[in-house]
Parts: sequence; structure tokens; C-alpha cells
Amino acid sequence: MSAHSPDTLRIQALRETLAATDARIVASAQRIKALPSNVVPLRGATGVSGPLTRSVLVVEDDAEQRAILRAALGLTLGVAVYAVGTANEAVAALREHRCAVVVLDWYLANDTAEAFLDGLPRRVGVIVNSGASAEVLAWVRDTFGATTHAKGDNAGLTEGVRAALDRALAPRVG
Repeated sequence: MSAHSPDTLRIQALRETLAATDARIVASAQRIKALPSNVVPLRGATGVSGPLTRSVLVVEDDAEQRAILRAALGLTLGVAVYAVGTANEAVAALREHRCAVVVLDWYLANDTAEAFLDGLPRRVGVIVNSGASAEVLAWVRDTFGATTHAKGDNAGLTEGVRAALDRALAPRVG
């Protein structure tokens, strides 16, 4: 590939877009850190109520990746796996299915994963499965308490989802 081929230019444009998105996320994190300590992100606004089910919700805007994750997690874990492409669809699916774990792509097209995470009840396990930078993934872990996972290692993701299901469905003491 030459330095000016269409593929090289497209890759460079994607890198620049991801860098700009990462910069916006880091700036947002800095604004959140500057809030007074009595201000906390809104949680539980999705309207999910009742007991959680031993099921997983995949929120991924790429249809091919969504299908792969749904099949892989369903076959490997033997649980119901629901898959949607947007944050709005995810809220509706959570209300209907009360999934114990959400596997969420951080970079959803036309949606904000950050706002979606703010609305989840704390008892729902969250795994952010993303190609985001290590800095962004660290911010997601620190801000939302989500487990993060780099895309590509499906075996590691499966084990992470299994552990998150066990945690989310463990009997609560007290």
C-alpha cells in the first residue's frame, strides 16, 4: 500500500476519528472528576425491575460482530443471549428480559455508551468490549465500575461474562 492509497487514507482517517473520540472521553472524565463529591452519576434509570435472569445482552452496532458474539456466548455459556444495535434498543431489551450481564461496545454509532451506563442498575454486570485505547478503558473501569475487555479475545470475554453472571446472580447477604 502506498502512502496515498485509498486504504491508507481510510485507515488514517479512522485513526484520527478514534483519537478525537478518545480525547472527548478523556475531557468528559476530567469534567466528571471536577464535580463536587456529592454529585453522583444517575444510576437505575432504565426502569429494570424484578429479579435478573441468567441471560446476556450484547449491545453492538456492527451487525456481523453482534451475530458472532451472540452465537459464541450462547453456545459456550448455554444461556439466552439477546443482541441489539443501539442504546435505546438495549434499554427496551433490559426491561423485557432483565439480563444479568450486558456486553457493551463503547463506540456505538449514533449513541452514547456513557449515557447508557449511567442508566443501568448497579446489580447488572457490565463488560465493555471495545477497541478503545487503554486510557479510555481505564477511565470506563474507574468511572462506571465496568469490567473492560479488548475486542478480539473471545475466550477471555466468555470467561469474563461467566464470572459476571455468577456475581450478578449470587445471593445478596444483608
